[in-house]
Amino acid sequence: MEYEYKLTKKGKEKVASFIKYCEETREILLAESSILNDETKLPDEEAIVSDIALFIDKDGEYLNSWGITDYANSNPLCLKENIDFVKNE
Repeated sequence: MEYEYKLTKKGKEKVASFIKYCEETREILLAESSILNDETKLPDEEAIVSDIALFIDKDGEYLNSWGITDYANSNPLCLKENIDFVKNE
């Protein structure tokens, strides 16, 4: 599927790092709490790329807090147009 935006090399690295952070943080949270569950779907690169067009602001920034468990992530992903992603031509 082709999306309106695509990640640059820097953006791909940033997204991969963010996904790894989500996975590691989720493991820690689930190990420390008996009230959280693991039904939340973690983002992957495709989900993030498809999400950019929905959440890009007038300054060309994408900012979104993806859920890690039942609760939102307190460490949002921030990507900048022409640095982390570009319009697909």
